[in-house]
Amino acid sequence: MKSPEVIAAAVEMVEPGSSSRPSSVSDRRLPPRRRSPSDITRAKSKAIASTTADSPAVERYA
Repeated sequence: MKSPEVIAAAVEMVEPGSSSRPSSVSDRRLPPRRRSPSDITRAKSKAIASTTADSPAVERYA
């Protein structure tokens, strides 16, 4: 079962800035629009992990 944090990260990757409701967990962890490269990489790998195996995005980043 995926945690809300993983789902939120995947949603942000698909639709940037579309999450209108505040996700208190990720907001506390890293401030908006100030992500280090490692944070971006982590978000990408989370989004990849939550997508299906035959998704083009998985093949592109794998």
